[in-house]
Amino acid sequence: MRLVKVLMMAAIGLILSACSSTQHDQAAEAAIQRADMIAQLLPMDIEGYSLVRARAQDAIIELTLLEKNAKKAPGQLFSGLKRRYCEDNDIRSMLDSGISYTILVRDTRGRQILKNAIDAPGCAS
Repeated sequence: MRLVKVLMMAAIGLILSACSSTQHDQAAEAAIQRADMIAQLLPMDIEGYSLVRARAQDAIIELTLLEKNAKKAPGQLFSGLKRRYCEDNDIRSMLDSGISYTILVRDTRGRQILKNAIDAPGCAS
């Protein structure tokens, strides 16, 4: 009887891990598709920054921006992007499904000056 319980618990654990793996795999695939779609539109100017790269790693979409004629400080740019991403219904739906964005800003010499994430928990706070 004890063995049956152990086997049942193991089976339930496998089923639950398979479901979460599938959700993660779906989020990763959606992130790849979204990054590819954004990459086709590059380069793109955003408030004095140039979006030059979009790529996905797992369920994280990394957007790389280069400082050009920046109208805002990188932190202000990030705050505005975060607000827009969290308020946009389509993007928020993606965030809620497990996809996140990393915003990477580099200066004119290519040095990293900001790297921040936008994800569902961050939108909730």
